[in-house]
Amino acid sequence: MVIVVRNDNFNQATVFTADGSRRLGIVGGKSRATFRLEWHLPEFQLRVRLLAVGEILSQRWSVGAGETWEFVIPANCCRPSVARSGDPGAAGADHRAPGLPAGRG
Repeated sequence: MVIVVRNDNFNQATVFTADGSRRLGIVGGKSRATFRLEWHLPEFQLRVRLLAVGEILSQRWSVGAGETWEFVIPANCCRPSVARSGDPGAAGADHRAPGLPAGRG
């Protein structure tokens, strides 16, 4: 699974799995980072700690092998959005979900 985090906020973001068992990495303010991880469960959830702001906990969303998800932290904070691409059979698909992850689009 590939997770692209686009941080449109000025604050640095540290990205974790929701339960805190894996720290994926840091995304500087106004930048993006790509994280690759083995994930064998049918659902996924992120926890993001924004420096000097607090935490964002996404809803759980359904994931599949080979998918790429984009997690967007907006400039005005605390209402991130997620998009999925890499749908098998739908090359280049890009599904956007408003607000926190709403699952498959």
